[in-house]
Amino acid sequence: MKFNYFFITISILFLFYLSSCTTRKTTYIHKNAGHDSVEFYTHKAPEYKLKPKDVIDITIISTNEKINSQFGITKQSLNIERTTGYQVNDTGYIQVPILGMFNVSGKTMKAVRELVQERTNEFVIDAISYVTLESFEIIFIGETMSGILKIPDDHIDILKAFAMKGVKSGDLSKVMIMRKTETGSEIFKVDLTDRNLLESEKFYLYPEDRVLIRELPLNNLKKNYQENMFFLTSITSIVSMYLFVMQLLK
Repeated sequence: MKFNYFFITISILFLFYLSSCTTRKTTYIHKNAGHDSVEFYTHKAPEYKLKPKDVIDITIISTNEKINSQFGITKQSLNIERTTGYQVNDTGYIQVPILGMFNVSGKTMKAVRELVQERTNEFVIDAISYVTLESFEIIFIGETMSGILKIPDDHIDILKAFAMKGVKSGDLSKVMIMRKTETGSEIFKVDLTDRNLLESEKFYLYPEDRVLIRELPLNNLKKNYQENMFFLTSITSIVSMYLFVMQLLK
């Protein structure tokens, strides 16, 4: 009988332990100061410099229909998303219709836009050029969500990227970033719960960054909840059968 009470007590404690393993709330940038305080963080977004294999989209719009057709511009295409682009070759150059070949490697998007507009003015009268970075993609890797996020801008911070991708869970204090460099790759960790991140260069993501999001230990335990319950139910049945047989033999 003492064994029976002991087993019941252990079972209740085990169930209470499992039920207490709720998913932790996702909290970004912990607040350390008072609720009425105002804090300022100044850090300019880094300007990404183009490199070989990058893809940029160049569109020139003018009153000349022949010029527009060279860049796939029609009255219908102005209202739809276009996916054309020019890849930077291994020597840092791109080849563009009408404008010819010119070097863009190591230049910021601002510098490239100015360069393209200058070249456009040389060959086309009353034309406007639009230059965008088409190859800006962030790769998310995690147990709850994975996929590629296409960025419609020249730069993005990690909080905005998480919001666009819809990240709702994970260990935000140990987010791992894998980034390509000229000599290979670098790996570093980012703590999204630390306010000092707002003043760090790590606050911004670069094209082709890999973002690895780990699951919280409590979430992993929740996933195994059904397996744990099955195990506990099996043990309970075996012990109950044993006690029943022992009762009959008395």
